Amino acid sequence: MIPIVTVAMTAATIPVPPPRNAIHDSDTMLVGIGILMCWRRKGRWRFAQHTHALQAGEPEFDLLDAVAAQLPPAGMLVGWNIARSLAPILLNVAATAPPACACGFLTRWQGLLKGGVFDMALPRGRAGFPTLATAAADWAIYAPTWRDEDIFSAWATGRTDPLRRDLADEALALWRMHVRAEGMARIDKAEATDAWVAAQKASDLTPWTAEEMGSELGSGNRDGAENPRPTGRRS
Repeated sequence: MIPIVTVAMTAATIPVPPPRNAIHDSDTMLVGIGILMCWRRKGRWRFAQHTHALQAGEPEFDLLDAVAAQLPPAGMLVGWNIARSLAPILLNVAATAPPACACGFLTRWQGLLKGGVFDMALPRGRAGFPTLATAAADWAIYAPTWRDEDIFSAWATGRTDPLRRDLADEALALWRMHVRAEGMARIDKAEATDAWVAAQKASDLTPWTAEEMGSELGSGNRDGAENPRPTGRRS
């Protein structure tokens, strides 16, 4: 049976004036996406994390291509202010992307929306809700504080490692908030998350490839053995 995958997703943008002949007015440019995926297989929780960041000169739709290659065919989405921030950003990029890229991403995006959406900003109220970092801190969960100048510098100089770390940390914070909101009934998820984070700090783990993710979330290895490759931190 194909496992149910929960995907925590976050995005980084920089403020830009829309081009004069723009098809869709937008005052932001997408420059990074972070995802953390969790699913249960053979009695234990498994994780995969991927971050993607652009540097100046690279098209936004490259991010959609990269993420679509990692997302499961179906799952559940966890995010922050999804309807008013995350979704419009992604859909604006898809609207002007090459057809094959847009179709590939939107198919995966639809699979997440059909499976269920958990917006961690909604319990805080639609108007005047705090930043994700502030909300996470209320639960003693770390999340990075974004500064436009830092994101712009990473994009402009091509030094994107700090941006990718922040994307990874924010996706992890969203997942931890989601697990915490489920209460003590899912303490096993919290313990598995802590163990996974500790394992990553102790070793330099390599990320899942798209092929490995398809095998892991599909029929698995041909011999039926547990996939021996460790989950990854960043792509």
